[in-house]
Amino acid sequence: MVVVDDVGTLLGDQLIARRLDAAGVIRRATLEHRRGAGTPADGALVYAQKCQVCHGDKGVGGPNDRLVGGQGTLASKTPVRTIGSYWPYATTVFDYVRRSMPFFQPHSLTDSEVYAVTAYLLSLNGIIGEQDVMNAETLPKVKMPNRDNFILVQPWKPRAQ
Repeated sequence: MVVVDDVGTLLGDQLIARRLDAAGVIRRATLEHRRGAGTPADGALVYAQKCQVCHGDKGVGGPNDRLVGGQGTLASKTPVRTIGSYWPYATTVFDYVRRSMPFFQPHSLTDSEVYAVTAYLLSLNGIIGEQDVMNAETLPKVKMPNRDNFILVQPWKPRAQ
């Protein structure tokens, strides 16, 4: 497997294996190269300017995906899959926002803005406190509520070199 990252560098199997967990989910999301930091308060400002129009006030009620709530609904007949109820890793939230948002201007947010929006969304979901600072060191330490509920269909092993 060869993957091209966001700056066009070829990444080989060995590096990819370190970035993927057993289920093949990006865990560290290349945070080791992302400087900056953000708080939920900083994120609320960025969110209001660049996210609210699509995702609604405080992550609920917009025309696009709901981002907040849904805890305890995954086993129900009407599961609500949000950052707080479904996503297994906070680093994946950072990576997704950095690469894909805002929808009409992907890659337009600074790393500090992405940390801030991630912190804001984690705070709205009750996963971190309002005063917590997210950065390359703190974000991977966040334990998401649904982290342990992903079941491997078959064991994953990186290819031998």
